[in-house]
Amino acid sequence: KSLESGLNIIELESVRGVCYIIFYGVGVIIDELMVDLYYSSVDHLVPSEFPTIQDAIDIAEDGDVIEVAANTIPYTGAGNRDLDFKGKAITIQSEDGPQTCIIDCQGSEDDPHTGFYFHQDEGADSVLRGFTIINGTKLDSEILSDDTQWMQNAKHPIGGGIYCEDHSNPMIINTIFREDSAGNDNELSADSTSVPAVTYCNMQGGYPGEGNIDLDPLFRNPDSSDFHLMATYCGDPHDSPCIDAGDPTIMDDSLDCDWGLGTTRSDMGAYGGNDSMQVGINPTHKPKIPTEFALHQNYPNPFNAATILNYDLPVSGDVTLTIYNILGQRVATLFDGARPAGSYSAIWDASTAASGIYFAQLRSGSYMKTVKMVLLK
Repeated sequence: KSLESGLNIIELESVRGVCYIIFYGVGVIIDELMVDLYYSSVDHLVPSEFPTIQDAIDIAEDGDVIEVAANTIPYTGAGNRDLDFKGKAITIQSEDGPQTCIIDCQGSEDDPHTGFYFHQDEGADSVLRGFTIINGTKLDSEILSDDTQWMQNAKHPIGGGIYCEDHSNPMIINTIFREDSAGNDNELSADSTSVPAVTYCNMQGGYPGEGNIDLDPLFRNPDSSDFHLMATYCGDPHDSPCIDAGDPTIMDDSLDCDWGLGTTRSDMGAYGGNDSMQVGINPTHKPKIPTEFALHQNYPNPFNAATILNYDLPVSGDVTLTIYNILGQRVATLFDGARPAGSYSAIWDASTAASGIYFAQLRSGSYMKTVKMVLLK
């Protein structure tokens, strides 16, 4: 395209690719170049583009985001329960959080069903965020041994709120679990090879992880499918313990009885909110950037087979996250490369390592931090 003197506006489109803009000429001066990038933070919408959540998962590619819209009645039935991530590195999030995005598994002892299950080596880039999952059921006798692969047939029925097996380590954030059962594990069942990272969730029966609670969420009227959180501000008799208890990287800046009620951070289970973190380029929705470097203590610790390491980068730069044994020998490198400022998670699969003491070391520029870990098998 030939440019004239003065203001030039050029519209370009690149679908899932890289767009290069090259200027060339003789005696050219480019003044006040501005490039505005616009793209949707969501790749697939349910149900406006895909009738069921599983339909969207089936078509999704690694890195995609699936957003599930608010619904006046819970999502249930084929395609909206027993949801298989299929080993994909995708994010499934609710549009407005758990108050209006409920998955009712409608499971029973005679007809077990689950909300989501992971069984194909999913890692920390497989993310579930912002749902209420209810009425999943799995009998203890139906949880098979670690060496039995998942098969969708009567010999391997599924149930519980979430079911993980075969080295599946997804991230589950800001979700509420109620009235699910999976043998002795209640809301979430995982075999010994799987370590899901569960944070800022309200899980009946409790579950270890940062920000998790085990309290009645105080839904307004669940018998009538009203899963909004109680709030005295909205005329309810009580305040839900989920208010201002969610992921601190997601913020609500005003009260809204049908969305976010938190005044300092998001409500537990909510993906949305009046000033919520989004994925993509959007000047009014920016992720919270850490103010200092940090390598947090691994979880769980002690651990068997796998553990999770969270770290914060206040500035962009080269980053190395390395695992050493007690002799100072490097046994694994979890990351080595450049990363923008932000918060990250890494999973160390130590299934082939011997029991003992190990050290995780984070280096970025002049910063270095080491944490001690204990592997018990």
